[in-house]
Amino acid sequence: MKKIDLSNEIYRNRMLEFLYKDEMYNTNMIELVECFKDEIGEFYINEEEGKITEFIHMKDDGNSIFTSFKFSYENGIKDIANIIRTKQSEGKSKILLGGRLDNVHALLKELGDNRECVENIIFGLNEDKFNELRLKEHCSMREVTYEDKDLKIVKKYTVEFFGAETQEEFEKITSEDKIIPKITRGMFFLVQEEGEQENIIGMARFYGKTENYIEITSVYIDKDYRGRGFGKELIYKMIKEILRRGKTPILETSTKNIPAIKLYKSMGFVERDKYAFEFV
Repeated sequence: MKKIDLSNEIYRNRMLEFLYKDEMYNTNMIELVECFKDEIGEFYINEEEGKITEFIHMKDDGNSIFTSFKFSYENGIKDIANIIRTKQSEGKSKILLGGRLDNVHALLKELGDNRECVENIIFGLNEDKFNELRLKEHCSMREVTYEDKDLKIVKKYTVEFFGAETQEEFEKITSEDKIIPKITRGMFFLVQEEGEQENIIGMARFYGKTENYIEITSVYIDKDYRGRGFGKELIYKMIKEILRRGKTPILETSTKNIPAIKLYKSMGFVERDKYAFEFV
């Protein structure tokens, strides 16, 4: 596989053509290629007659080396596995594979790992079902700004969301080099109004924006406000914001997260496919 520079317009267009074939499953990659070329990480591809047949993308997200990939042929998965092995030999730890369940399982097997993958479900919204939902709203929602007071809350919630335990982990995930791009992509606070005081009680963000989809991720409610329906209200508001933009909301969760699955289905989401995330 060869490493490519996406500042090259030819490769950028070929990559987007390849990714848009499965748009709903590649929202993050598409947005990175379209809008964040300076923070893209590393891209390796195989080509055949000027068309991309396989790719692997690797990027340090502050918590791990996040890896996305797709292959068309048997030799392609061998090439992707060799890239993983090379990175491991260079001392790269906490490599997180992300992709469709069957693809992640196949790549693990190629790496000599026969574990059972933890299954995740990718959901897409059925707008007609969502429109049947009647939810009483108690809060407002606003976009996160780059002001210090907002950054302080984002860092606090990020640490709590990821469960950072060491100083090194804390510094990596709260670095403004990591936080600012997430705000740029779309991050929102759930706000409970208390007179003239703004009481921020939750946070969520967009993970990928494409021509037709936006993914909702990192939904977090302050521990003092859990169990009171605020998580559902935050998701509800995120859905409305995405629909206002003329796109379809999607999200993911583990098959073991039964409460989340019941919640998403009650809000009009339907299962589209199985995904997996596994560390190697």
